[in-house]
Amino acid sequence: MYKLRSLAWVKQFFLFFVIITFSLCLNACSKDDELSDPTRASILVSHNINGRALGDNERSVLYYCYNEHGLRTFGPAKLAKASQILLQAVPVESTSISMTYYDGDGKVVGFYSQPVQLKIGEIYEINDPAWEDIDSITNLKGIEIVQEDGTRVHTGDNINFIAVARFLDAQGNSYLQAFSYLCEWNSSNEAIITNKDSEGNVSSNANTFTSVEAGKAKVSLSFYGFSDDVEVVVTDAVVESVELETESVILPVTLKGFNNSLMATWSDGVVTDVSVDSSWTSGNTESVMAYLGMIVPISVINSEVEDKSVNVIATYNCGGEGFTDTCSVTVVDGTLKDLDIELESDVAFVGGEDLDVYVYGVYAMNGREERFMINDTRLYTVTVSDTDVAAVELDDYFEYKISGLSQGTTTVTATYNEDHSFRASAELTVLDNREDSEESVEESIEESAEEPVEESIEESAEEPVEESIEESAEEPVEESTEESAEESGEDSTEESAEEFAE
Repeated sequence: MYKLRSLAWVKQFFLFFVIITFSLCLNACSKDDELSDPTRASILVSHNINGRALGDNERSVLYYCYNEHGLRTFGPAKLAKASQILLQAVPVESTSISMTYYDGDGKVVGFYSQPVQLKIGEIYEINDPAWEDIDSITNLKGIEIVQEDGTRVHTGDNINFIAVARFLDAQGNSYLQAFSYLCEWNSSNEAIITNKDSEGNVSSNANTFTSVEAGKAKVSLSFYGFSDDVEVVVTDAVVESVELETESVILPVTLKGFNNSLMATWSDGVVTDVSVDSSWTSGNTESVMAYLGMIVPISVINSEVEDKSVNVIATYNCGGEGFTDTCSVTVVDGTLKDLDIELESDVAFVGGEDLDVYVYGVYAMNGREERFMINDTRLYTVTVSDTDVAAVELDDYFEYKISGLSQGTTTVTATYNEDHSFRASAELTVLDNREDSEESVEESIEESAEEPVEESIEESAEEPVEESIEESAEEPVEESTEESAEESGEDSTEESAEEFAE
């Protein structure tokens, strides 16, 4: 159904001849209109004109492409009254595509999504995409607001909330796509933060909110049974400075991503992570990409320039002022050599809180080995050796969680999906739930308190006191007294003075 085809000149000419002659194909490109960019690819989408592609009710389709982190890389491109569209100059880092179907009134009626594998200078073909009604997208498994609880915004400032949806492909592998534009957005308190104008109408960008006055409110999204919310803090405080956690880093080109949070210090002393709400720019996008606190190495700079570093600039706007910080990034050749795994704790309790799992990649680079956290859980799989003792699952936030089921010991193993020879394990002990453990400790204390003290007293009373008194009386008291007096002289006084001074 999907295949890659070489972009040979003869085939390309014939393809455009068919397009012009029959007017069945529309051309679309990215905003920069780089139609001749040799570093990009193309996607040809062919709809079945006699099927459900564009019938009496479905009048147009919008196309978007996304990278592996779910961020948009291409679009929108629009198809209307035709059966084919050629999407040109699509960035090769795009890993998936979405198609949104609209009726004649501009209402969304259908949706389709799938992964893509693009290669420079080639056409990726999609034939007869089997779109579904918008209220029953079967491969949509979850939607999450990227911002976290406690997100701060200065009074009067705007904030764009980002929603990311998790889909499953035909093999059951998950992939991400930005989904903000299809969700319904609301505020729990319009007097604090709102996405409506003065007349009460939702703005065209429903995920853009304006903070009105200081306070706390929930911003929520909903989409046909899926929902999420985040608590927002609107404050009169302003940002005084920002700082990246890492100012300089060397990354292996094979690393999928490196987290570098931008931390803001506010005038009331609060420090928050503003990475998601900041803009990120790279001095060389062919070598390094950056967004939302994620730095992605793309390629090694092979020029003769001595300084092969790339400056990544993060900017956060507050109260009309921009605050920036810079990170120097150098991409080098490097290969994954091993995995490492850490558990939040090596002890879990039956019925207790779930434990987080942290997986690291050990990379060989510049003659040494360095360890980096693997942030994308799609790159590895976590399992437990004894499923009766513990369970492991991927939660709605795409993070692995381990829960204790019964008392015992099990092995937790992380396996790299691209090469199963890379794996790491850690031992986990599961105990009865914490409350039972505390009760058993209390019982032990009570039992200890009930031990027969009288017997101990009687045994002590039976000891030969007289002999002890006689032995004591026979000791040379005078000599002991004289020695003690000599020891407690000037030397002792000097030592005490020294200790006090210290």
